[in-house]
Amino acid sequence: MKYIVRTVGFSEERLANVELLKKKIPNLEVYVDNQKDGYKSFLNVCEKINETGAIILEDDIKLCANFCEKIEKIIKEKGEDKVYNFFERPKKHLETAYVGGSNFLWMQCIYLPPKLPNKIAGYYGQFKQEKPKKWQGMATDCLISYALVKEKVKYWRIRPCLVQHLPFKSVIGNRPKNRQTLYFIDDIN
Repeated sequence: MKYIVRTVGFSEERLANVELLKKKIPNLEVYVDNQKDGYKSFLNVCEKINETGAIILEDDIKLCANFCEKIEKIIKEKGEDKVYNFFERPKKHLETAYVGGSNFLWMQCIYLPPKLPNKIAGYYGQFKQEKPKKWQGMATDCLISYALVKEKVKYWRIRPCLVQHLPFKSVIGNRPKNRQTLYFIDDIN
């Protein structure tokens, strides 16, 4: 299974966390955005993983115990040809469900199957033009949602969450630090 984390080169806190993630995921690839362009970094990652698919991680997460084993088991059971979101709507009680793409939010930990990443990237210009308010603020999750709707693709929303969002200062805008989930698997088991 391919794993890649998106990070920025200007945050010591985030770079230090990436080092912790690398200890738990030995084959973790790191994509560093030094241009402060979240869309460009996401589109570059899409190009890089298009042939294989991958688990895409953000740099401000804590992994659950036995993360790789748990996530790979879920993907194997439900299918490597599906989209997954392992951290979504952190404050809302939700069940594991196969849901429509318009529901897709948050990108702390997702899986995109082979060939879909470039399809998502292909919608970038249309998304920017048709949804300018959603485009602002580096809302790559909204781009994914837009593409999933256009492609008529559903995704698996997995609960409990396999990652926890850490209270780091946002690098893409003035967002609150209290975006932790109440449904992190290590906290409820």
